[in-house]
Amino acid sequence: MISLKSRPSTRPRRTAFAVVLTPVAALAPVVVPAPPAQADSVISVEGESPASTNFPAVFTDARASGGKYLRAFTADEPTGGHYTATYPVPAPSAGLYTFKADMSPLRNASWASAVSVTVNDKPYATTPTYANTSIPEIRQASLGAVWLKQGDNKVTFSVDGHRADDARYMTYIDRLRFEATTFRVTSIDSTAPLDMFQKGNDVALDLRLDAGPNTSASVDYQVLDYWDAEVASGAVAIPDGSDRVPVALGKLPIGHYRIKASIVGGTPLVHEFAVVVPRADRPELTDSSFGIAAGSWSIPADRQEEVAAGLGLSGIPWVRARTTWNDGTNPSPGVFDFARESAMKDFYQRVDALRINLLAAYHSAPAWTKKHPEDVMP
Repeated sequence: MISLKSRPSTRPRRTAFAVVLTPVAALAPVVVPAPPAQADSVISVEGESPASTNFPAVFTDARASGGKYLRAFTADEPTGGHYTATYPVPAPSAGLYTFKADMSPLRNASWASAVSVTVNDKPYATTPTYANTSIPEIRQASLGAVWLKQGDNKVTFSVDGHRADDARYMTYIDRLRFEATTFRVTSIDSTAPLDMFQKGNDVALDLRLDAGPNTSASVDYQVLDYWDAEVASGAVAIPDGSDRVPVALGKLPIGHYRIKASIVGGTPLVHEFAVVVPRADRPELTDSSFGIAAGSWSIPADRQEEVAAGLGLSGIPWVRARTTWNDGTNPSPGVFDFARESAMKDFYQRVDALRINLLAAYHSAPAWTKKHPEDVMP
């Protein structure tokens, strides 16, 4: 059964339940006609009502959505090489929909068979997250977002083989659920440190989407300079099924830029980047007092090299190095432990290697240096 609703429904779960196993004759494909549904933003499809399947049985369980779910739990080999179930998904309009399935895990469970998914006959790769339901074998799998065309769509689950525990097939499908959501650009990045490109190098940005559409779509972009003058614009086709879109802008003059990028009709995401004088061509500023405060504890370890390289390209001659002096580093007179400061040390060594001056500034103080506990400093 298929239903479309204006808001999520709350599914009853009861502890008392009845179990009835209904065999499907000769494992032959079963055609179950689905009733028409009214268009709206939430599409719900019952697992026991595929358009076609060769699953052995529909299982009756009062805890399930609709009181039943589709089940393959057998050592018998399927006709056609795979147990499959294909579901019609009528979308009221083309767009992005969140995709959730209440079913046994798709991957990485020794007690369940691995399952592949296709949407409109195209492989749908996803890394699901799971939440428990009141049926231990059935989890609510959040499968990300999928692009549906207006009208009839088709979602197929294909059981890839026996489960790892033994030579049986084991897959349960209780309910599919699709809810309209916004398809958008979520982040913009590049391989340049802190998105600072050296003059003469090509400017290439990487746009990240919240899902990879399985239909034709494009991203519109506009690049503005510091004075809001347009320097580039265009539309880039999204590679089929990809959640990343490369935008090549070529060589740009030195300056500060902003890119606005959006899926057609969506709210644009704004991101800043810069083109700077190549480090090799920049004179050292030995007499400048301009600088920046950079707390190493706020910089993830895997980004220290990028941040240091970005500071090197910025032309900043000074970095204020905030250093901790507390009970951890100096618990008592003459006793020191700088193990906790290793991340800070690594970052400042990178900065020093770029010939950037360091100004050490200590803050706080260990308890033994204070006359009163509430004192901030000795």
